[in-house]
Amino acid sequence: MSTSDKASKKKKKKKKTLPLAFATRAAKAAELKVARLLAEARRDLALIARRKGEIVEAFYDIGEALSRLKKREAIAALGRKSFAEVCMAVRSGLHA
Repeated sequence: MSTSDKASKKKKKKKKTLPLAFATRAAKAAELKVARLLAEARRDLALIARRKGEIVEAFYDIGEALSRLKKREAIAALGRKSFAEVCMAVRSGLHA
């Protein structure tokens, strides 16, 4: 193959441009994907905010319940000697 043949092949290998309809469809598909991902991300952020609020409420409620259980009267009513015993019973699956 001569150098002139190689040069002519290189010239023939021009970048092909995409047909306009294909490029338009590809751009629209990419735009829809970004919109879908954005909507999904916003739903996820809202879910996190809701669950975070639920967790805060749950921890507060648990703290209040533990404060009540720590009182001597509650410990005695449960038939336990100490708050630690109450916690161990709960941890073991016994209902104090």
